[in-house]
Parts: sequence; C-alpha cells; structure tokens
Amino acid sequence: MNRLKDKVAIVTGGAHGIGAAITRRFCEEGARVVIADVNRTDGETLARSAGALFVTVDVSDHAAVGVLVDQVVRRHGRLDTVVSNAAIFQAGRAEDISPAAWRAVMDVNLAPTYHLAHFAAPHLRRQPGASLLITASIQGMVGFKAYAAYAAAKGGLLALMRQLAVDLAPQVRVNAISPGTINSHPEHPLDPDVERTWAARHLLARIGLPVEVANAAVFLASDEASFITGHNLVVDGGLTARGE
Repeated sequence: MNRLKDKVAIVTGGAHGIGAAITRRFCEEGARVVIADVNRTDGETLARSAGALFVTVDVSDHAAVGVLVDQVVRRHGRLDTVVSNAAIFQAGRAEDISPAAWRAVMDVNLAPTYHLAHFAAPHLRRQPGASLLITASIQGMVGFKAYAAYAAAKGGLLALMRQLAVDLAPQVRVNAISPGTINSHPEHPLDPDVERTWAARHLLARIGLPVEVANAAVFLASDEASFITGHNLVVDGGLTARGE
C-alpha cells in the first residue's frame, strides 16, 4: 500500500467522481495529494477524510494553474505526478451546440492539460519517476451520437498525450486513461433501466466504478509502470472491444 510513498501529486477535478477516487487511492498509497477544483465544499470534505490538501482553482485559467503549481512546489519542495482530470459535460451535435458551450468544453476538458504541462514540466523533469496522467475517454476513440464537443476535447487529449510523451521524454512519462461508462457517483443509484441499457453494451455486463479507474491511475503513476509512456489505457469493461 505504499506504491506512491512520499510522491507529491496534483489531481485536478479531484473533489468528486473519478477524481475523488483517484485522490483517495493516491493517499492510500502514500502520496501527498493536492486537490485542485472549483468545488470547495466537496473538496474540503474529501481533503479532511483522505488526508489531502484542497486548493480552489479554476483550471481553465492559465495563470491560476501557474500559481497552483508554484504553491505546491513551495509547500512540498517537489512535484512528482500531475493528474489532469477536470472535465465538464455538454451534449449536442455540432449543428446544435452553441459556440459558448463549445468553448466551455474545450476550456475545461482540453486546455488545462496544456496549462499543467506548461507550468509543471520543469518541476517534473527534476524528479526520478515523474509522470503526467490524463483522464481521456473512449469517446476520444469512438463516436456516440450528439457528443461533438466532448468527443473533440477527449480526442484532442489523446493526441496531446502522445505529443507530451515525446516532448517530455526521457525524464517524464505521460499516459492517458480512457474510461468507458462509469457510475461517477455510486452513492446515488442510477435509473435501473438506464443502467441495464448501458451495462448490456459492456462485455463485463455492467458499468464501472470510479475506484476501478483510480486503480489504473495508481499503476500508471507508480514505478510499476516505469517503462510505459505514450500509452492510452482503456478501462471500459470491453465496450470498445465489442465494437457496437
């Protein structure tokens, strides 16, 4: 349970859902985690229970991300891992979605990974075993109806991940996780019909849990993945393998 012992990690969007599960698992594995989120209520509650630190940050703001990274390095003296996980969801076809909604999805889902890489790269390069981990989505790989902005942002993240892996090598490993259908808030039961419909699309006949994505994140951030970079780890219960 010490695979991330003493590593300093930033988890954006870490106050709820998949981000919260990553925060908890990183803390359980010995990391010193800084949660960066706009959700102050949930973030502070999680920080107290998990043993993390919460900082209110709008990761769509380039300068604010720079301040975040500087604060973390000043406080801890190092930065080992960055998890770019913040995201918002906006459904709609390209012909229907407004320019403002499109920009908002790009500003939160895609741009923050650039902001984080821009400011964190010099610090990550100094730490043996450093890594940058991006939460992408299977929607960056396959198409679903009426998800134009979300799919474009997640596909962009996968391309950016590969480019960052090239640019930050050999000092920093850069990888992505692409979740399938995840019940991001398992404490709130889904509509049974909706859950059955989505579960049937997965080879494992169920939808996933946030902790199952978080376990993959722990692996990729740990020294167990020391020869893995430029990789997209699909955690989707076989949804994309099914090909429907």
